[in-house]
Amino acid sequence: MQKIYLVLAVLLLTSCANLRLTTIHYSYHQDREKGYNELHNGLGIEWEFEEGWHAGVIHYVNSQVGLSNAVTLVKEWEVSENWDLGLMIGIADGYKEINWTPNGPVLEDRNQMLGGFMIQRIPFRIVIAPSVTIFGLVVEF
Repeated sequence: MQKIYLVLAVLLLTSCANLRLTTIHYSYHQDREKGYNELHNGLGIEWEFEEGWHAGVIHYVNSQVGLSNAVTLVKEWEVSENWDLGLMIGIADGYKEINWTPNGPVLEDRNQMLGGFMIQRIPFRIVIAPSVTIFGLVVEF
């Protein structure tokens, strides 16, 4: 039932100006031995509050198979008629363990920092971070 309400809310909000639908479908983790989940089924929205600046929220199944909610800030630069480059930062909840450095302590039940370089050709988006590459879609209305 929650999924139905989420879909209805997204459809309602995307009827407003400067909003777009975002998804997270797949990720590729550099550390292949950890067995991370790489199918995410994420759905969210982004709002363009100033030209090239987007604030967003997204709900998805994270790499540790928990449910996460993320808040993001995206800066985009149009480099040609069909291509954008950008940066994405944010924070997400729902992660069981976080290890921010290779030999550092493992922290439990923490928020995950998000960030990376973005390449986008609507509707396709790729976010490249130090340890993971994320693939999703952006649908503009």
